[in-house]
Amino acid sequence: RRRTRTAIVDRAIEVLADRPDASLSVVAEAAEVSRSTLHRHFPGREHLIAAVDEAARTRFAEAFDRARPGDGDAVAALIRISHELLAMGPVLGLVFNDNAVVDPDTWSDPSSPDGLSTVIRRGLDESSLDRGLRAEWIETTVWTLLFGAWLVLREGASTADVAEQLSRTVEKAFRA
Repeated sequence: RRRTRTAIVDRAIEVLADRPDASLSVVAEAAEVSRSTLHRHFPGREHLIAAVDEAARTRFAEAFDRARPGDGDAVAALIRISHELLAMGPVLGLVFNDNAVVDPDTWSDPSSPDGLSTVIRRGLDESSLDRGLRAEWIETTVWTLLFGAWLVLREGASTADVAEQLSRTVEKAFRA
């Protein structure tokens, strides 16, 4: 039962990343389950969206953990964070699509030790990031770069190439 629920959520992430308005029938078909099976797990669209949001929130938290945001200087941490988020593929689509299905602004406290804004403030305090740039500017630019990277990935570029381009851009844009 848990495996079926997880499979439905995983397929829903993939489907909704490309088509935020996709019907439950489309999600059920992608998950290779009947509509009745989908409805046993998720009585309505809002229940499925809540499960997708929770899965995305968990995956973002795990990506930040894997990136080790407290290790090394802030530029290196931003690059690791960017790579981990980029590797999440369809989960980024949930965030970046028009009519986004999920909203990461509701997921975490930006002042938490693992938050992007904390890494940026640390980098500005330690002068590893260009102190002529405001923290808000850097954070917005990082998200904009991730959006651009996601668009390029959708066009078929290799993840390795996009990650390299992203690393070079972050390094050159923010390094003090």
